[in-house]
Amino acid sequence: MKIGVLAFTNEETPDPATVARKCEEVGFESLFFPEHPIIPVEHRTPYPLGDGKIPEPYAHMPDPFITLALAASATKRIRLGTGICLVPERDPIMLAKEVATIDYYSGGRFIFGIGAGWLADETEIMGVEFKKRWEVTQEYVMAMKALWTEREASFSGEYVRFPKVKSYPKPVQKPHPPIIVGGGGKGLLRIAAKHADYINIIPDAGKPGKISLDSIKQMNDDAFRAKVSFVREEAKKQGRNPAAIKISNVLFTVTITESREATRKTAETMAPMFGITADAMLHSPMSLIGTPEECVVELKRRAKEWGVGQFVFSSFATSGPFEKHIQRLKEQILAHV
Repeated sequence: MKIGVLAFTNEETPDPATVARKCEEVGFESLFFPEHPIIPVEHRTPYPLGDGKIPEPYAHMPDPFITLALAASATKRIRLGTGICLVPERDPIMLAKEVATIDYYSGGRFIFGIGAGWLADETEIMGVEFKKRWEVTQEYVMAMKALWTEREASFSGEYVRFPKVKSYPKPVQKPHPPIIVGGGGKGLLRIAAKHADYINIIPDAGKPGKISLDSIKQMNDDAFRAKVSFVREEAKKQGRNPAAIKISNVLFTVTITESREATRKTAETMAPMFGITADAMLHSPMSLIGTPEECVVELKRRAKEWGVGQFVFSSFATSGPFEKHIQRLKEQILAHV
């Protein structure tokens, strides 16, 4: 089982090098940093936290590639990735160069987490027509693969074109760094079926271009399994072995309780915020609630029943110092999964 951390930051979070060293010291397999070039001020988080505005860990978001370069220089073993890179909002040739450079200087430790973008206002501001973001993403990925794998690459598509060119350095990992595709809509899942090594399933923003409480409500045990099945069926249509696509589960909130009674009370308190039952809250793919023993049982259930091969624990909306949080996770839960 691969266990990683998705590090949302704020002004009080240690610098990226310190975060990466601590995660490596604790024994996590991977560390990811998120991306949003901008957050439109009218956007509101769907998570019922605080006053309903964007929590500070969500608004404070440095560039992931610069952050990853600092993390790579301070570590030797931990794998480092984007969680996720908004591909259509970047230039594909420069993005291919950044990915190859990070992989080259980290000694082949980069993981390329990608998405098409779920926040419509941001996507449009960045110059991408929201309804075409999936098409742009797929074409960009194909162009980048050519730059990574071919001695002299060329590409001719609707959104990117270049004649025969050389692009070096090439990534250390062959044929290229592993790709994690994050999303929940069918368009993104089809991209995952064709290109992903891992699929990270999150709620679908859909046509409105935002993740709502309703979309979170619909992301339940059954919906997660259905999306996994959809990706694997699409992979068959693409001529890929469905088993080649591994399943990743990001846990955006983690609440460790002291007793079974406290677990139930916590679930009953949180469930109405999302419009779901307490039982559904306990099995929500978005969260993990329970005593250390209950959390271990639940993670093992997801690995068996959902086919999860990677858990990524988000530092989003966690209380207390970052180092203390990940140390507790490792010692009380992850060491036993």
